[in-house]
Amino acid sequence: MKYLLPLCLSAGLLAACSSDGTYSAAPPAEASFQLAGKEWVLVELNGQAVGQSERPATLNLTTDNKINGNGGCNRFFGSYEILPQQRIRFSGVGSTRMACAEGMATEQAYLGVFNEADSYSLTGSTLSLDKGRATALARFEAK
Repeated sequence: MKYLLPLCLSAGLLAACSSDGTYSAAPPAEASFQLAGKEWVLVELNGQAVGQSERPATLNLTTDNKINGNGGCNRFFGSYEILPQQRIRFSGVGSTRMACAEGMATEQAYLGVFNEADSYSLTGSTLSLDKGRATALARFEAK
């Protein structure tokens, strides 16, 4: 009887592990590869279509968990982390500080997405950064 509890705990731990020895709550490794290596062009911000411009807002995610892109005027950079259940966390996001005649309000709203987004969805060539899975903050098309 005294061996039953440790045996049950061991069985539960083994059930949570995949065949390659990794814990099943970890995000799938392929998630960052599905997002990385493409240039994502912003097409919708806070539910509003983003018009075509000379310098479109973009997002690039790398396989080493870095982000960079263009906000429409300034270049930005930072880091991201893929979490279980299609969650995402951005950190250390910064940008250059040029002033442009147009688009600064849109750029500020776009860069603010990285502070609010906590999940993502990927459907075909469309990436959505969401807050609480219910609110689409930004949608992108793969270029």
